[in-house]
Amino acid sequence: MTIAAFVVGLVLLIVGAEGLVRGASRLAARLGISSLIVGLTVVTFGTSAPELAVSQNRRRSLAVPWSCLTIER
Repeated sequence: MTIAAFVVGLVLLIVGAEGLVRGASRLAARLGISSLIVGLTVVTFGTSAPELAVSQNRRRSLAVPWSCLTIER
C-alpha cells in the first residue's frame, strides 16, 4: 500500500508540474512575456511552496492565529 501511494503521488507530482509549466508558457506567449521571466517565476514558486506548506502546517498544529505572527529582523 505504501509503495502504491508513493507511485501515485509521484505520478501526480510529475503531471502537475508539467501542467504548471505548460500553462505558464502558454500564458506568457499570449501576454508577450519572456520565457526567461516565466521560467524564473516557476522555479521561484517551486522552491518556495514547500517551505510555505511546512510553515502553514506547523502554524495550524500550534493553533497560532495570524495576528500573533511577527517577522524578526
